[in-house]
Amino acid sequence: LHMKLLAMSGMPFPVKKKVMPRAVIWLAAAAAFLLMFGGWWWTSHMNGEWQSEALAHVKLVQHGLLPLQHRAKKLDDLMKLVASTNMAMPKDLPASLTKLGTYGCRTVQIAGKPATIVCFELAPGREAHLVVMNHADLASAPPMNRPEFSSKGGWTMAMWSAGSQSFMLATSEDPALLKKLFS
Repeated sequence: LHMKLLAMSGMPFPVKKKVMPRAVIWLAAAAAFLLMFGGWWWTSHMNGEWQSEALAHVKLVQHGLLPLQHRAKKLDDLMKLVASTNMAMPKDLPASLTKLGTYGCRTVQIAGKPATIVCFELAPGREAHLVVMNHADLASAPPMNRPEFSSKGGWTMAMWSAGSQSFMLATSEDPALLKKLFS
């Protein structure tokens, strides 16, 4: 009866508000969260995850939990020692780095790709670890011939690329020792 009276009076019908079920609201919120989290995960996984994984391997080597496979006191000797293996040994390093003594090296998998860690002696009893990777294997490789420095959890890293390789040199020693290599 009420609707007939409204129709005869020419007044517009009241519009009932549609209530969205709570399940739809929760699904929309969950989808938004997944898009945000998925975007963050994808970005961190593709753009910086290799660096975190490389540093984790370096820490294992530093603390002796991941032993060196080959040992030599000079980089040239180390390169000769592993020449018959498939280890990616560093090429095109700064002269200041090639002059340092070495402890040895080992292979690891970083982001599912082969990498080599070469351990250098920065100063007597002070180590730095060089991670060597194929430049093409990295979605976000460091810049060519220009080191970028960063710090994380008491470690200082220099990251750069040269030729077909990308590098991360990491140490828990005084950051000035690392930066001095590139000055």
